[in-house]
Amino acid sequence: MLFGNSRRSCVLLFSISDRFCVDACIPELIKHTATMVEVSDSRPDRVFSRKLPLLLVVVLAGVAWICTDRAYRGPGRSAKPTESKSAIPVLEDNAEKMPPLDFWFDAVTYHLPADATSRSRMTRAADWLKEHLIVVPHQSAGCKMHVIAWKDPTLEPSDPRLMAGYLITDSLWAAKALRVHDPQVAQDIETGLYCCGWYGNGLQDVLFHRLDTILHRPADEDFVHGYSLGRFPMANGNTVDVRVFRQKRDADFNVGHPRLFAEHAIYEAMYDFWNGRTEQARQRVLNVVDDRRSSDSGDRIFWDRDAGILVDYVNLEDWIAFHRGDRSVCRHSTFKLGVLLYAIRVLALEERLESLLPGMHQRLWDAQHETGGVAHFVDVAKNGAMVRGAGSTGEATAIAILVESVDVQPAVVNE
Repeated sequence: MLFGNSRRSCVLLFSISDRFCVDACIPELIKHTATMVEVSDSRPDRVFSRKLPLLLVVVLAGVAWICTDRAYRGPGRSAKPTESKSAIPVLEDNAEKMPPLDFWFDAVTYHLPADATSRSRMTRAADWLKEHLIVVPHQSAGCKMHVIAWKDPTLEPSDPRLMAGYLITDSLWAAKALRVHDPQVAQDIETGLYCCGWYGNGLQDVLFHRLDTILHRPADEDFVHGYSLGRFPMANGNTVDVRVFRQKRDADFNVGHPRLFAEHAIYEAMYDFWNGRTEQARQRVLNVVDDRRSSDSGDRIFWDRDAGILVDYVNLEDWIAFHRGDRSVCRHSTFKLGVLLYAIRVLALEERLESLLPGMHQRLWDAQHETGGVAHFVDVAKNGAMVRGAGSTGEATAIAILVESVDVQPAVVNE
């Protein structure tokens, strides 16, 4: 045992990794050195002299780790924040639902596509995101949150001046989507998410990095709009309601949700992929695309190639009525298709699904308004005509950009 008390030693070493300046580390080491003598055997002077060189090694190692960590981040990375008591409440049970900070750094990379059509669509979408970016002061943390804010007609529709500012997913996904368009704005959004403690929720952030545990079950009473962290005045006289989606562990939901909802099937596939289960992840994605109802009576998720509609539990009954002739249109969810296309790219399935991709991409961008923003849904008619939903959402706009910009990722090998 290095210090004569292995448990204290481990705590001390972890405290070094959690500090962000040498001034905070050294006093902890000095304090432990004094305590070490008191807890040693009857000859503390001998123990201290014998272990002092090792203690100095630990001091130097801690300093080197800090310097290396700072150098790794470089000028484009903000330092990992210490835990703060913020004006916006960080929930008592939030630590259980959040992935460790080490997982914040993306495992994915991004690029600007070469083809002019894709670039034009992405640029217009990126401009929409930046036009809907507002700054909310985070007073007690001493920093600013950069939030994508837009009018959600389902959130208090009687108040036309109330904007929705969803940190997860809109702002989180926008931070990734803007990486190749405006790195500084992307970093500003990420820094704000750090600041208020909502850099992930154990579900939607699995698109970008590994999670130890995935949380499919909503923890909010209002699972459509999530949990409000507070309302803040905007410069134009409007008010923004800053909201997040909290998740919690539930083994039944981990099984059930990926079998019912397309996006949850993809989140589970990405969870498998980052944890080294590449073929299992790819099969999950293929199962989202394939209509397996003839062999699996429980299949609720598939891509209708002819109509250009992604079907899952949400619109299955409408889709059946649509094909039976009882409905004139069927609603298709843009962000669900975006998440699917994102996974197809990341998991290197584009060649395997090559014949389907043109129709999928066309349906995705059918939802783009002249403003550049992307609608949450489109209503598809029998004759192929479609009507996009009114307005745009940060979630759909961000994932549409990511579909075009994310790179194929190498398979993860667990050591």
